[in-house]
Amino acid sequence: MSSEQEFLNNRNLRPLLPAACCLLTFTTPYTCNLKRATRNAKRITTDDRPTIPTAYGLISHHTPEEGAIMSQPQYIHSGHRQRMREEYISSGAASFNDIRILEMLLFYAIKEGDTNPLAHRLLDHFDGSLYNVLTADIPELEKVPGIGPYTAVLIHMVGDIYKKAIVEKQEADKNRVLVTGTSVAGKLVCSYFAYETSEKFIVFFLDSNNALLGTKVLGEGVVNSVNVDIRKVIEECIHYNCSGVIIAHNHPDGNVRPSQEDINLTNRIRSALDNIGIYLLDHVIVSGDNYLSFAAEDYL
Repeated sequence: MSSEQEFLNNRNLRPLLPAACCLLTFTTPYTCNLKRATRNAKRITTDDRPTIPTAYGLISHHTPEEGAIMSQPQYIHSGHRQRMREEYISSGAASFNDIRILEMLLFYAIKEGDTNPLAHRLLDHFDGSLYNVLTADIPELEKVPGIGPYTAVLIHMVGDIYKKAIVEKQEADKNRVLVTGTSVAGKLVCSYFAYETSEKFIVFFLDSNNALLGTKVLGEGVVNSVNVDIRKVIEECIHYNCSGVIIAHNHPDGNVRPSQEDINLTNRIRSALDNIGIYLLDHVIVSGDNYLSFAAEDYL
């Protein structure tokens, strides 16, 4: 029986037939026989398989310095990165521990593979402190096995951005307006309505210290007529993440006394804000340099 016939009759070797045929296609007929193709097919199917990065995702990054071998094949983690991104979009970092935060951050420096072991090594190297990781110098980050220049720069840059944002916020806090009483609120509101000839409705958003977070015009109209969408008031309160609000509108006709319509609107807004745990601190009516505070006049 020929060697070719023996190969075809051997059930244990039949699964290797496609690989053997593939090798024969790329081998000259003068230097290869079927038995050699069979031996090569065995070698490709077993010994050489772990060195194929595109099929098994064993190389973690496309740059040499981060080309560490991953501990598990990529197919075990199929969809893992997408699931983590979706969880972050849905719940934010509050649902992540420090390991998972670093694991996800490393996605953007390491193209493929499981970044969880590297996240563990980072935290271990910096005494379990996420703050220490993000504020470490680039050379110190590169001492962690698997961290090359690109990854080190990314981590260090995130820390730098955080520090810059904190400094910017501290500077902004120094210049923020504190609304400490009805007189301060009245003067603040009057400055926003100077020279207005038509009626406007403005909301002032404050934090838990009564510092001004921002303002928004949520209604405009003609004299003595302004439409206010309470749903928009609620949406903006959520946007500013405020603890309290001051609502204000002007009476260009010179009369600062509230109408029954003004009182009814105030009560509806206060009721809506109560439902989401936000305080209505005051409603101020302005006309020129004069103003009336609902809080001071016991309308609230």
